[in-house]
Amino acid sequence: MHQKRKLSKKSVVRELKLETRLPSSSGTNQITSSGIVNSQHKFQLVILSTGIGLLSFWVYLRTLYPSVAGGDSTEFAFAACQFSVPHPPGYPTFLMLSHAFVRLLPWWGSAAARANAAAAACGSGAAALVSLAAWEATGHAPAALAAAGVFAFGRLVWSYAIQSEVFALNNLFAAALLYLAAKYDRSPSDRTAYLGAFVCGLALTNQHTIIFYIAPIALFVLARGGRALLTPPKVAALSLLGIAGLLPYAVIAWRSSFGLPGSWGDLTTVQGFLTHILRREYGTFRLFAGAERGDHRFWLGLRLYATNLVREMHPLGAALLLFGIVAAFVGSKARAGADGRRGLFPGARLCVGCWALYTVVFHYIGNLPIEQELYLGVHERFWMQAHVAAHVLMGVGASAAGRGLDALFPAAGAAAGRPPWLSPSAVVAVAAVAAQIGRNYRAVDESGNFHVLRFGRELLRPLPANARLLVKGDLITNTARYLQVCEGYRDDVQMADMSMMTYPWFKKVQAKNLPGFVWPNAFYHPFQPEGYSMRQFLEANMKAGDVFMAGGWYPNDPTPLAAFGHLPWGLASKVVRACGGPF
Repeated sequence: MHQKRKLSKKSVVRELKLETRLPSSSGTNQITSSGIVNSQHKFQLVILSTGIGLLSFWVYLRTLYPSVAGGDSTEFAFAACQFSVPHPPGYPTFLMLSHAFVRLLPWWGSAAARANAAAAACGSGAAALVSLAAWEATGHAPAALAAAGVFAFGRLVWSYAIQSEVFALNNLFAAALLYLAAKYDRSPSDRTAYLGAFVCGLALTNQHTIIFYIAPIALFVLARGGRALLTPPKVAALSLLGIAGLLPYAVIAWRSSFGLPGSWGDLTTVQGFLTHILRREYGTFRLFAGAERGDHRFWLGLRLYATNLVREMHPLGAALLLFGIVAAFVGSKARAGADGRRGLFPGARLCVGCWALYTVVFHYIGNLPIEQELYLGVHERFWMQAHVAAHVLMGVGASAAGRGLDALFPAAGAAAGRPPWLSPSAVVAVAAVAAQIGRNYRAVDESGNFHVLRFGRELLRPLPANARLLVKGDLITNTARYLQVCEGYRDDVQMADMSMMTYPWFKKVQAKNLPGFVWPNAFYHPFQPEGYSMRQFLEANMKAGDVFMAGGWYPNDPTPLAAFGHLPWGLASKVVRACGGPF
């Protein structure tokens, strides 16, 4: 007859550690005393990741922008319609994905809505992969659910998953890399390493900031694999797969040759191709061409990031994040010498490293004047990459707390024969996800937002037939371009982008689309020998008829101020000569 065993505090802690230990690095799939890696848990993992992915996709579609959202999102929408090249570095993977959504779903909503849905698919994929990464690190499904749900339905992440922006895809790649790294740490295999190498290359076709995840993860995998991985054939295979991931860049080089309206850059030459994909026109690893880095912005950026992170994941989630960071290092010391186990939380310390490296380096090199609200809005989009790792670490903290909660109430969990999804930690995780949706839904819901579309229509509507229009600014330029390219609205208007006119490639690539304009020299720059001023441009073009403008003059070109003025024409204006002007 067995005696009833008493649970002391030490025995509870010891059992928690046994439950969280993962299988040996040999990758065996034997059912261990912990019961973490077996067919039942793998099935639960599939259900978990698929469930959170489908839930987030459904919620994203419910709150999706029904048309254009403004800014770069609108540029990606019209680029998806005609398969043209967006601004540097070109984002070819997202371009191909959004183009597929636009072309393959002609019956569903507007072209912009279909491009927005491509971002929603990426966002839901990111949520699923965050759950996988958290599960690989913890083996605890409720914690993985909480991490993924709080991440997916944070206001910042949610906002960029419902418009055709590249950040949701970057989140997906970041989460995929963390998942594969944790998987490799738990059970090294060539297959995982090869897949990771390909994902590294593919991720670099979207946002270059992902290098701050790729570098530490690649070094970690090479060190973890050791001599077994560092053989010439395997190194060659890893290199080739990484290069294969970069192949989408060839697609935008091909599409550049068509010179479509609004297509950016001349990628038909090696120099032009490298200039575009390395963002040389902005400055590689620079967000902004108009300001230098300042130490005050570094500290301000870190403070604003920390504030946003706490707001996104709630103070309780932030506490679990700190708990997870501590657990990542304390738990990683728990090793069993003979069985080759890697500690309690595989990949967690690497996750801390990726998060810290990206957060510090990004804010150090970032040069946007974030004291201004407009530029802060641009800057904060890049916080999402750091949020991916932060939420996985929140999952590590939640797993320790969740196991403790289940141990305190054994009669309510699996120990009492109840289904695992009715355990106290699972109930709390579901409640946390529901609460996150509830507190952000109304603020993020854009399902009835047609403001930008209406603005674009009112801009173009009053213009005379075959008007010539100069435009400046993303909101004006991209919205009007979308209406012309995707909806065929006022495509008789010839529209020249003043920003593009400043680049040497503009005349070669875009002049054929603007036969009504005259180009006095190679490009628009009043202070360079091959450039022309706005006054010279207007003098050459107004002889043939009216020129309209939206967005105003460039502030660093004073030449038109004395000779020309504006006559309001709806939301645009007609350029007129001032008293004593050239005509």
